[in-house]
Amino acid sequence: MLLVLLALVHAASAAVSSFNYVPLGSNPTLYTPGFEPIMHLDQATFSDTIFAQDHAFLVEFYADWCGHCRAFVPFFREFANLVREWNPVVTVAVINCADAFNAQTCRDNGITHYPMIKYFSRTARTPNQGRLIEAVHSAEAMRETLMRMVANEYSVARYPDWPNLSHLHVDGSTTYGQLWQGIPESADFLAIIFEEYDGVGVQFILDLSSRSRVLGARRALSNSPLVTMLRIVQFPTVALFRRDHQQALYMQRFTNSTYSDLDRIITRDSHQMPFLVPTTTLRPITTTLPPLVDCRRYPDRCREMYYVSETDMLKAMRMALYDEVIRTPGYIQSQDLDGLTDFITLLSNHFPVLSFSNDIRRSKRTTSTILKNSERARLVFIHMREFLEARRSRRAVPVDEYRRQFENVERVYANPFPVNSSWQHCRGTLPTFRFVRAPQISL
Repeated sequence: MLLVLLALVHAASAAVSSFNYVPLGSNPTLYTPGFEPIMHLDQATFSDTIFAQDHAFLVEFYADWCGHCRAFVPFFREFANLVREWNPVVTVAVINCADAFNAQTCRDNGITHYPMIKYFSRTARTPNQGRLIEAVHSAEAMRETLMRMVANEYSVARYPDWPNLSHLHVDGSTTYGQLWQGIPESADFLAIIFEEYDGVGVQFILDLSSRSRVLGARRALSNSPLVTMLRIVQFPTVALFRRDHQQALYMQRFTNSTYSDLDRIITRDSHQMPFLVPTTTLRPITTTLPPLVDCRRYPDRCREMYYVSETDMLKAMRMALYDEVIRTPGYIQSQDLDGLTDFITLLSNHFPVLSFSNDIRRSKRTTSTILKNSERARLVFIHMREFLEARRSRRAVPVDEYRRQFENVERVYANPFPVNSSWQHCRGTLPTFRFVRAPQISL
């Protein structure tokens, strides 16, 4: 009984993801759990993590086999590091839609291509409330887009536990103490950025949001009376104040070094250790190049470099006939139906079920081996061809009906597709590569 209770407690706690969470499923991930400011999601954690939380989420939906997704990885990783301090307000997350375990979540989110990025506001409760963001190859551009979305959400909702993103309103009756309204009592320092227009101020406040226990942040426009009082003539400028001291401790133009300057001033002034935001260091990836092979002298060694993997073939066919077809809800119709039927007909007639090999020393001797999984897969293709041809006159087949039929036939023929197996020749030599490197041959 105790073991059952412990299992239930573990299951309940695992419903919400964290930065160290390793997603369930069998496919490899394009990002490393626990080593990057990127949260990993899966079918078990998506809803409880994204919905009914106290902050927003930006989620990349990707497929680990997708070449565009792999090319996008360095830009998304850089973007995640640029906004890592924004985590109290918005969290960056990913989910691998190529993993069968996550198929339902990706269908619910209407994922039609990869990569797709969706922004889920703090008030989002369903997948269709996510807003699409373009997956551009620019970390700075994505940061700008996310900043606008967060600012727009705050302008409508005004969450009291989010940093105050509105401009300070100061008049002749405003006291110094009123500048600190909304700043946590534990924070003894306040940084104000003065800007000419609605620009870098929101980014500045979000960049400091993880330091809120020590340092509050606000923004003010260039026409604020504080500008005259502080004799500010250049913008944007940052001024730092201490709660019990009205004279600015620091006042300089905003640059990339402003954050380290603020940390240094606060540390020196308070005579205590600075508030450090936890950081992570990526483990270096090392590779070893394969040795050169003289194929004329050692044909046996070269032969293993040149073959088509049955596992890769079966995994690819299931992706094409199942994952890609059911990804979009609705109907398979018109040209799509004709193309799918013709493709399955081609597979049912010509998919290889025999493997041939030659003895190198006796090149005229050829032996064949029956590929049992491929033989059963071909029966699946034949059955699905008959299923589609029987409905071709309708000119439309419901996707859910196709999915159920495929899953049923797959079970009848003992699941011939190795969904949980690793890619063989289609596996890259590095996690960032999609396909295997061509062997190096000395001629």
